[in-house]
Amino acid sequence: MKITKDHILAALPRLSMTDLRDINAVSARLLEPHAALDTPKRTDDPHMWVFEAVKGTVGTGQTSGPKHFHAKATEFLKFVDENFPKVLKNRASGSSVILMLVQLIADDMKQRGVPRSMGTLTLHLSRVTEVFDDAFPGYRQAKLAHLLYRP
Repeated sequence: MKITKDHILAALPRLSMTDLRDINAVSARLLEPHAALDTPKRTDDPHMWVFEAVKGTVGTGQTSGPKHFHAKATEFLKFVDENFPKVLKNRASGSSVILMLVQLIADDMKQRGVPRSMGTLTLHLSRVTEVFDDAFPGYRQAKLAHLLYRP
């Protein structure tokens, strides 16, 4: 008898927690090479800092694809560069500001009832301007956003 995905899925509810954890671990190992395709490689690249902030905020998972992630992260980084001048020149300060903004977006998603995952948070990176303005009214327009981060 050939075992299909449907057979496996049908058996899952009858398994013990230990068996389910084992299956989860094996699945994660099998998916790991594919997850690596989504991960930017260089740690001096601000795109990697965005990836780390998103991953750290929601846990493990995959984005919707490297090209899609790169496009959304580039748009997000443009906001960071415009509002926090020079912060992207240093990994420590850049990562801190990026993490703060990603967590603002994640909190906004939670308030709106949007499930948070790598994919959905990546999609919402483009909302950084709206979320920032809601959290800190008038700061960006008065060009005071940089005051929120002092190294």
